[in-house]
Amino acid sequence: MSVRLPDGRWLRTRLTGGPRVQLAGERRLWVLGTGRRVFVRPPGAMWLRSGRIEDAPVSGSVPAAFVARHPAPPSRDPVLTAHRAFQARRAAVTGVTFAVLGAAGIAVVSSVEAGSAGLADAAGLGGIAGGGAVFLMLGLLTIVGSLRIRRPITEDTWSELRVALDTPFVPRARTAVRLTGWASYPDGRQTRFRLVADISLAANVAVTGQLWLMGWPPPGKPAKAGVPGYPCLGSFRPV
Repeated sequence: MSVRLPDGRWLRTRLTGGPRVQLAGERRLWVLGTGRRVFVRPPGAMWLRSGRIEDAPVSGSVPAAFVARHPAPPSRDPVLTAHRAFQARRAAVTGVTFAVLGAAGIAVVSSVEAGSAGLADAAGLGGIAGGGAVFLMLGLLTIVGSLRIRRPITEDTWSELRVALDTPFVPRARTAVRLTGWASYPDGRQTRFRLVADISLAANVAVTGQLWLMGWPPPGKPAKAGVPGYPCLGSFRPV
């Protein structure tokens, strides 16, 4: 995508579906650096993407359609929908890659005639077969996970919880983060919770003391978490 800068130049970068839809409505982007090669970060994100400043946009670019930034229910949140679609595609590609590698390893072992290999070769083939089986299983599990991500969000409301974390949040990686603490429901209930979330959602919860859940979870039941209008997700579970 290409972004017009205040000085008339153009920033070229690559963003996934959720952040692209977010920027189509927010029209803001943080740029880190002063040279032609820079890093960019959408508002609310805790990750960086590389970018390049040029005198013209990418050839063939068309203006992005405006996306309303008014708060929307989870089931109709365009940023959340685009983000989940990207996650489903990424999981499907990863799963297929693992499955193909695993199947290839098993096929190689199967093609070797029984008794034609020595003891050392047999041990190597056993390792290949074991690794292939592991890759195949991981691939199938990841593909099943991608199908679960593709399920449409049905919740029509956001529920705001006030939270207090057990320990200060210190961002260390872009991978999933686990937070624990106390959560207070709007009806006065309190419960301990465990939240597994991406780094952006974890930072948002730590800074604001708010936790947004999709729908109204019954007592003791898990729920999906996020932030209205932003591409971040997590899994909330009372403990």
